[in-house]
Amino acid sequence: MTPTGLSWEELLQPLYQKYKDLIAWGDQDLLNIIFHNNPECLYSLPCQWNYRPEHCAYGSNCKGAEEEGVSILHGIRRVYHDDTQPAFKAIYEVVHKVSIQSKNSHISSRQRHAVLVRVACEDNPVSQS
Repeated sequence: MTPTGLSWEELLQPLYQKYKDLIAWGDQDLLNIIFHNNPECLYSLPCQWNYRPEHCAYGSNCKGAEEEGVSILHGIRRVYHDDTQPAFKAIYEVVHKVSIQSKNSHISSRQRHAVLVRVACEDNPVSQS
């Protein structure tokens, strides 16, 4: 149930019918409409809880990730699987391999992620131009 007492389906369906010809991003636009009208229900996450490729496109701009590590790595636009963001693909591959082998590791996953973020942003060719 939502704060309005409606289920998500009861809330989203009328909004979709009303805005379907005006929205480009589907569910994202509908969620923006809902939270625009209910800002008290929205919690803004610190950047390390939604770490995106844009956070190191022009140098590192998420100090929380540098200090505390990445909590959620946002793999938008296929960055884990194509070559548009080599750093994100590398992080995905390393974390995938390390997660399999980490049971005997003395380094925490937060420490590994913090190091990976620093390396990824330092090695990002866009951030060096």
